[in-house]
Amino acid sequence: MMMKRLGLFVLALAFSCEAGHEPENRGYGTISFAADSSVIAEIQRLDVIVKREDGSVAGSTSIAVTQGLNVAKVAVPIGDGYVVTVVGYRANESTPYAYGRRRGIRVGLGGSTDVQMVLLKLGGFARASAVGDLANRAFPTVVDLGDGRVLVAGGFKEARAVGGGYELSGASVEAFVFDSNTGEVVQLAGTTMRLPRGAASGVLVGIDEPKVMIFGGAKKMTIYPSGGDKLVYVSDDDTKDLDSFEVFDVKTMRFLEPGELKQTDDDWKMSSSRVLPLVLVMADKSLVVLGGPTVETKDKDGDFIEWKQEEFVVASAEEVTGADRNEPQKVLRPVRRELPEIPFAYHFAPSGARLQSVQGRFRYLVFGGTTNGQGILELYTEASSKDVSGSFEGLKSGMPKMPYLMSLLPLTGVEVKADEYLFLAVGGAFKEGNSFKRADKAYVIGVVPDKKVVHLKESSSECAKRVFYSAFPSFIAGKVVMVGGFRGEAGDPGALTCFFDVNKFIDLAKQGQSIDGAFFEPPAGEGIVDPPRGAHGALRLDNDAVLLIGGVNLRDNSLTGPLTLEIYAPSTIDPQGR
Repeated sequence: MMMKRLGLFVLALAFSCEAGHEPENRGYGTISFAADSSVIAEIQRLDVIVKREDGSVAGSTSIAVTQGLNVAKVAVPIGDGYVVTVVGYRANESTPYAYGRRRGIRVGLGGSTDVQMVLLKLGGFARASAVGDLANRAFPTVVDLGDGRVLVAGGFKEARAVGGGYELSGASVEAFVFDSNTGEVVQLAGTTMRLPRGAASGVLVGIDEPKVMIFGGAKKMTIYPSGGDKLVYVSDDDTKDLDSFEVFDVKTMRFLEPGELKQTDDDWKMSSSRVLPLVLVMADKSLVVLGGPTVETKDKDGDFIEWKQEEFVVASAEEVTGADRNEPQKVLRPVRRELPEIPFAYHFAPSGARLQSVQGRFRYLVFGGTTNGQGILELYTEASSKDVSGSFEGLKSGMPKMPYLMSLLPLTGVEVKADEYLFLAVGGAFKEGNSFKRADKAYVIGVVPDKKVVHLKESSSECAKRVFYSAFPSFIAGKVVMVGGFRGEAGDPGALTCFFDVNKFIDLAKQGQSIDGAFFEPPAGEGIVDPPRGAHGALRLDNDAVLLIGGVNLRDNSLTGPLTLEIYAPSTIDPQGR
């Protein structure tokens, strides 16, 4: 399915100035789509729904689709943060066929409110066609820029089957942007990362001047989806000089050099090289970077990074001319310090999820990847002052084996207790002695942080059998989607696309039944990743669809060909919901 730009109809917005007054026709707007023409051809009716941030409906309408220009009038009060959803129906059907959604829309007087969105077939994949000369890649870094645009950087561009695994090499420095509002891919000319990196981790730092930071990575690595003596192999040479990070300036859309922030290469280094590290964003926008080293003697350190506004005097006439040359200049730049020694040695690719906010400080649950079997779960609490570091506290999980590369996904739902936080731990592998084995069980972990209590429920669902894959909680409370990845078996067909229903889980747990029934597969014909791929990049978009980028083709065990970039709209999405 190729996404093509198609202007379909005009949404005429009638703005209301005050509550209780009749709407005044003072404004207008347009909605234009990136969509496959075959999807458009099926739609006979469109519902337009405009909701406020709290989920209440601000305005809605329904129109019959005709050839040419379609006009829909919606009375919407002026304001910010609207969610605009368009739902398409086929003739004589009440079940939604397609949908599009944009969040954060501002409606004001005296101007046009123009909304662009991708219109997606529910249960289908939409593939971007205009990718230029971009090649396929594995483990790219994928970061949401907060406005519908997505930064994709680095990744491995070569793969070959070797010894029961895949050797990934040809790490890239290039980056491009995918606009999820228009379906367009934009290559970034004239800017690249300083070093080639695959399997790096990135995060958007929402400071006054937003930046993306990309940590660690490798030039080459070998992965073993079926396990064995190794799950991942990375040599010291493969990570040489990658004990560092990159900074991407969102405003100018380019990567920065340390000198631009009056720093040196050493200022942008970490305590060690890191592959697929965990990056936690604190309430004050500082960052905690954990895990990643593959040599067990190095994994006791974490890095703490904060952005500081610092002043310095410029003495060079080439840098500043005129009377301001000797005046202090303010520069916002990253400053690193080491964390206290991590009690339970994080080894490779731990997972983490935010638990709660305690007196304005974030508390995270950190999970897996540890070299100490007793330290599978830890609480990390943000420091109360920038002068000190945060604290770690170990929890006994009751999990019988050491998990690696398992996702830790926050679960929400109407039945979730107020004082208990639920997480789904799924996929990855377990370490048994000196051997790794692809996970064949998933767990629901319940944490009551104030009482330091952990509850564990186990599932043997086939959905658990996946490694180097993607999984995301939905914006809609109570749902999780798992897509792509290796199954870790001979003649690997790729992992099943699966869903998890937290409210179903709670019902089964209350009845003392197996929780396997909380996992379910999509309807026949849905969720088929074609070709099957693992080690891809992925992101949950703010329209609740899943973006998949690249990955090793399991049919020919390669990364050959143009970039594969597609959006999956799971049938679990409620297009009329939030």
